[in-house]
Amino acid sequence: MARHTQSRRDRPQTGEVNDIITVARDNRRHEPRLEALREREVLYRSVFDSAAQPVALATADGTQLIRVNQSFCTLLGYSKSEMRELSIDDITHPADRYNGASLAARAANSDSKQFDYVKRYIRKDGGTVQVRVSVVQVCEADGQPHYLICHIQQLLPNPVTEDDAP
Repeated sequence: MARHTQSRRDRPQTGEVNDIITVARDNRRHEPRLEALREREVLYRSVFDSAAQPVALATADGTQLIRVNQSFCTLLGYSKSEMRELSIDDITHPADRYNGASLAARAANSDSKQFDYVKRYIRKDGGTVQVRVSVVQVCEADGQPHYLICHIQQLLPNPVTEDDAP
């Protein structure tokens, strides 16, 4: 049984306690909603964390990482704790650094609030990896940007076919 109880002492101007007022609320009616919320959170975390595709949540201005999954960490060679210390510019090839504000503006000006672009990331070992980033802007109920969801797909060099062979 979930109950919430509050008590306070009633002290008139004399400073003496005349009454103790207690209010008790039975919160059991909220338990099914709280359990459903916990289940959705577990589902969200498992989908995000176990996704084979690299995924990142970024600030609405496109400059900082909020959360990354293990696939993104593996792609760049960093641990999750290391990734939390890095800005998006820190892991972006210098020639591909877009102004975070321009990315956020691009999402805001898009009818669908989503767009794709190609860029290179710098791995922890100094190597580069070319990727396609699919960005979706998530907005608050009032329409204000809240954060960006970034799905990252590694672009591999085109394989050599028999027609391409010398």
